[in-house]
This record gives sequence, C-alpha cells and structure tokens, in this order.
Amino acid sequence: MAEEGGDPLPLRQPLEIPLTHRLRAGPPYDAFEELRDDLNSWGRAVGLGFVKLRVSNDVKGFGPTRIGLVCDRGGRQRDSKANIRRTTTQKTGCTWEGVAKALKIDDRRWTFEVLKHQHNHEASTSPAELTTHRVHRQLTDEMKNEINTLSGNAAIRARDVLQHMQHQHPDAVITQTDIKNQRARLARQNKDGYTGTQALVKGLEDHGVRHVVRYASDDPDKVIGVFWTHPWCETMWKRFPDVLQMDNTYQTNKFKMPFFQVTAISNVGSIFNIAFGLVDNEREDGFRWLVEQLYGFQTQLGISDPDVIVTDSDAALKSALKTIFSGSRQQQCIFHINKNVVLNVKRKWRKPGGLEINTDNEEVLEPLSRLPDDEEVDSDVVRVLSTPDNESGQNPSAPAQIEHSMAGLFKLWKKMVFTIDEAEFNENWTKMKQEFADQPAIIGYLAKTWIPCREEWAMTWTSRNRNFGQRTTSPTEAAHRDIKSYLIRGTSDLYRLSEVVTQMLEAKEKTFNEEMARQKLKQRYQYIGSGFDWLGTTNREVA
Repeated sequence: MAEEGGDPLPLRQPLEIPLTHRLRAGPPYDAFEELRDDLNSWGRAVGLGFVKLRVSNDVKGFGPTRIGLVCDRGGRQRDSKANIRRTTTQKTGCTWEGVAKALKIDDRRWTFEVLKHQHNHEASTSPAELTTHRVHRQLTDEMKNEINTLSGNAAIRARDVLQHMQHQHPDAVITQTDIKNQRARLARQNKDGYTGTQALVKGLEDHGVRHVVRYASDDPDKVIGVFWTHPWCETMWKRFPDVLQMDNTYQTNKFKMPFFQVTAISNVGSIFNIAFGLVDNEREDGFRWLVEQLYGFQTQLGISDPDVIVTDSDAALKSALKTIFSGSRQQQCIFHINKNVVLNVKRKWRKPGGLEINTDNEEVLEPLSRLPDDEEVDSDVVRVLSTPDNESGQNPSAPAQIEHSMAGLFKLWKKMVFTIDEAEFNENWTKMKQEFADQPAIIGYLAKTWIPCREEWAMTWTSRNRNFGQRTTSPTEAAHRDIKSYLIRGTSDLYRLSEVVTQMLEAKEKTFNEEMARQKLKQRYQYIGSGFDWLGTTNREVA
C-alpha cells in the first residue's frame, strides 16, 4: 500500500512475545498442549496464530522432546492443477519460527524459545480478520454438543445456529463454515460409515418400521424404490381410512427421485401422513409399485379400502389406482383442474376478428399434474373458481345472460363445477357450447379433456361420495410444504430425508394430541348449567 505520489507505507509489524511472558521466562509447562494453547492465547490477542510444524528427538517412554512451531501464515501455496476454480491462499511465506523443548535438565517439562522473530505480514486487528486463522476457530466439546443438539432440529439453518453460538459464546471465533463442518461430521457419525441410502434402509430395519425396498433388476445393490410408514401413521390410518389423498413432490433429494406422500384428514381437521415413497420414475410402472405397497400395508394392518381417493390428474397414477383399488371412487383435485382450465383458456382464447382455428387439428393438452413454470397462471382466478359461493358448497343457478368474455366463460364453468343437479350441469354445458361457439379450441379442449371424466370432479357426482367435503389435494400440498420446511435444501441424501420425515411426524403427533386434549375439555355453551346436569360429560365430547 502506498501514499499518492510517495513511497510505500512501512509494514505494520506484529508484536513480539515479551521477554517477561511465561512462554519465554518460565516456569516450564507440564504438557506441550498447555504451552501451545498459551502461545495461541497470546497470539489471538495480538492478531497472530501458530501451528505445529514437526516433531523430533523421540525419547523412549516419553515421546518427542522437540516440537517446532511456526506462524500459520508460513509456507507457500502448493502448485495447483485446478483449471476450473481459481484457488487462493492465505500463506505469505512468513519465516517466524519457534521451538518447544522438553529437556532432561527440566525434568521433561516444556520450555519455549523463539528462533526467528520477524513476520512478513500485518497482524489481524479485527474480529473478521481473526476468522482467517483456523487455529483460533477450534470448537470446544461444549460448543460441539450445543451445535449437535441444535442440529437435531432439521428446520434450524446453519446461520441460525451461528447466531445462537455467537450470542452464547461472544468471545469465540466461529464461522458458518465451522457450523456446517460440524453438522457434516455429525451426519457421518449418525450414518456409521454407511451411505445415505444404506443408512436409510438400515435405520428402517433397526427401528422396526414397516417398509419395502425395491432393487434394480439388473443391479441387485441399486435401490430404485423405498416405501415406508410409521407406527403413528398406522394408528391414524386405522382410525380414519375413508378418504385418502396422494401426490408426488420434487426437489427433496440429490437423486431427484420423486417423493410420494399419502395423506388424510383427522377428526380435528389436521393433516396426517399415512405412508411415504421414493421411486425412480413417474411412469405407470413406478406408480403401480407404490400403490401395490400401499395396498400391501393396508392388507397387513387389516384396514378396509378407502371410499374415496383424491389425486391430481396424473394418468399413470390414476391407472394404477383403478387396477389396485378398483372398489374406491377416484376424485380429481378441482384446484389442479381449474389451474389447467385457466391456462388453456388463456392460450386458446380467440379475440374478435382473430384467425380461424382448425379444431380438428388443434392439439389438446392432457391433464397436467405440474404446469409449466414459464406460463403465468392467474392464481386469484383459480382460487375463486375452486371456492363455492356459499356455505352449502353449491352455487346458484347460472344467470340467463352470460357475459361473452373469458370472465363470463369462467363463471359458467364454475357453475358446472359446483352444481348439484345433473340436469343443471348438462344445461350449463349446453349453454357454454352455444354462447362460446366462436371459441372452438376451448370448447374442444373441455369436451375432450374434462367432460369425459366429469364424475371425478363435478359436484353433481362427487357430492354422492363419502368424501367429507374433500375436493382438492391441498392437504397433500401442505404436507409437501411441511416436509420441505424441515428439509431446507433439496439435495439431501435419503437418510437425511428419512430423519426429516421422523421429526415432522413427531411434531404432527404432538399437535394432534394437544388438539384432542383441548377439544375433550371444550364445552358447548348452550348446554352448560344445572338444567343440563343429566348430560354428564356428553357436552364436552365434541371431537
């Protein structure tokens, strides 16, 4: 660094160890570690760090009696063959050197001598600069235990752990990298030398968790599918088996395997999980395997077939369910359907004076379980279309006059979704075809894609199912968000994913039990008083 138009500024030379310091004046140290820690304690105060270089002069029954110590800025960067990352170093070639000796004359107690006292760099004068000295970033056993305890909650991020540690240990030098490294050591320790996938399977076996593992036909050691449940899931499944929901989510593991969840709703309105699955494909083969395992678990537990299964519009999943759960009625999520309809109406809407569209050659989109991210879908419109206009869950009859616009089409479509009367449904469909005859692409899309399966989404037919008002897969979508809130990042191994599932279930079980206890003591106000003593505890039995 130089002044403008002048000579370079002189290097601000670090302090030397005072001659009066115990390191140089004695008394000797009983152990080398005491001497080294004392040296670095002084070094931290003045912005320096020291590391062990070499040992020599072994004495039988004692060990080395001479240990060299150097500045942690000593040495030079090794030649790197890396051609992608540009490597850097904090080494400056500092020549400072000292030696610790355990001489016979001192009864093998340790003394210290500075051999070369000159440094070629400035001292680290700020807390931020101190973090560049790895020797000062040593975690104590107490700190490691704290980090391990906090890391037991998968939803706590490394930066949150760092803030906690800095608050609890204000004098410690800790970085977020140190937190991540300690968490990585803990993860390796928990896996006990196994890979993430091996640790997942071993953990399920060791804890007696009901599970099935699928291996590749051409490689008996390659896992291509896992399906499992948990004891609490089984208990809840037995209590509430009537309506199931199932769906895949993504970005939960580094193998990019879709994560399959089966969920249901409890008597207090909370979401609970029934089973979990990982599979290497979303073809019918993959879904068939998952559904077969679900049916196998159901048989083992003596649970009856569900009355209703709610899914999105994935054809492969629906085909597998039709084969294996042939006695259950299938419903399609009206939110996914409406999202698809809104997208396609926007794509296909022909403005007045627009070009004529040949509907015979018009490509009709198949139902999409995941819509493309590059298409903007009006979420407010989708939400309105998926919500009935009154508490009964039904919509009043369609008005005689329909606005000839996208908004008018959407209103008429909503009447079709929520009407109870089959004649009214047919009337609305006829009215839509007549009113929007100038939109053949949209009418053709609805006629080919959604009208044939109307019994799976229109309230005219779904109201006859014992579905307890469930019309969407929103609970399963909420379960997906829940698992990702614990997972934090989507590149974890399968063992980490299974740990997160366990933590999530523990939290759900606790919440469910607390709500059950709360509702058990809840009383109906209109039945309180001496006039209702004959009811006993019945007025508290809400749930």
